[in-house]
Amino acid sequence: MKNLKNLILYIIFSQIIVNINCQPYIPKGRIYHTATLVGTKIFFLDGQDNNESLNYFFYLDVSKSFNKTKDSLPFVNLTFDDSVPKHHGAATTIIKREGHTATFLSDTGEIVYIGGCGDNGLLINMNILDVYNIINGSWNKWETKNPPEQRCWHTAVLTNDNRIIVFGGVNSSLTMPVENYYVVLNTKTLEWYHGNGNIIGAPYKGHTATYHDDYMFIAFG
Repeated sequence: MKNLKNLILYIIFSQIIVNINCQPYIPKGRIYHTATLVGTKIFFLDGQDNNESLNYFFYLDVSKSFNKTKDSLPFVNLTFDDSVPKHHGAATTIIKREGHTATFLSDTGEIVYIGGCGDNGLLINMNILDVYNIINGSWNKWETKNPPEQRCWHTAVLTNDNRIIVFGGVNSSLTMPVENYYVVLNTKTLEWYHGNGNIIGAPYKGHTATYHDDYMFIAFG
């Protein structure tokens, strides 16, 4: 299996060096925003900062080379006046579940729901996964092998070889990060692979993860 550390590119926005002369667009730090990859551009929308909902819309073109230790990241601001409504925490929900992820498998037409919290505040078992088939409209359950620590408020991305990389999340306390920041589910064998512990400086909740060209971009949080 490819070394997963080579798949992950961390963007710690709080450490960006600003070039005053060029006056680049520097987005505010945030949590519970959304990130969508279109072509080679990651579009970011809204989020929350200091318990206040934001209304910003901008993108980062990941096809362009950049060095965050020397220059600011090439964000492009698409926000105009108050045309973007304020909101945060947008997500797909099922069974009143929250803080989970929903990953679409285009080759089978299935949506895989991983983790999250139930109505009782307890974490959802990651040994048995809920799967919805959009083709025949049926619900199924996957029994996985070697399940990881249960978690909530994590992210998940699908790789080109149909693995789901789960990153971050909080443990049963709902405030502290999980011990293992990233785990991977092989959707063919239904076996979990466990990474090598947590990663210092990386966000663990309220972030987004976007997969492109064998890199996973972890943003904000």
